[in-house]
Amino acid sequence: MRRFALPLLLVAEIALFTLVSAPHFQSLAGAAGYFQNYLGDLLAQSAPVLLLSAGMTCVLMTAGIDLSVGSMVALIACVMSSFQTGPGFWWTAVPVGFALAVTLGLAN
Repeated sequence: MRRFALPLLLVAEIALFTLVSAPHFQSLAGAAGYFQNYLGDLLAQSAPVLLLSAGMTCVLMTAGIDLSVGSMVALIACVMSSFQTGPGFWWTAVPVGFALAVTLGLAN
């Protein structure tokens, strides 16, 4: 029963928030479209945490306890946010952030 606890909590959360804030559906296709967008947004917003947790799982499984990942992510995000937004962001901030992440990871 314990392995079904988190999926059941996720379903309960989606049901609760749908009752509170979702529009009234006129058809089954409208409800399906809403939930498709909802789950897509949920996955997109949780992707950074999922990536970090996958890396941390590997670190913890090899007994290399390392709790500095959160502070490194915050530092890299601060550095990347100092660049101007727009199309040039991908050509300036992302390579700098990647280089900083590799440097900090090697130094750590």
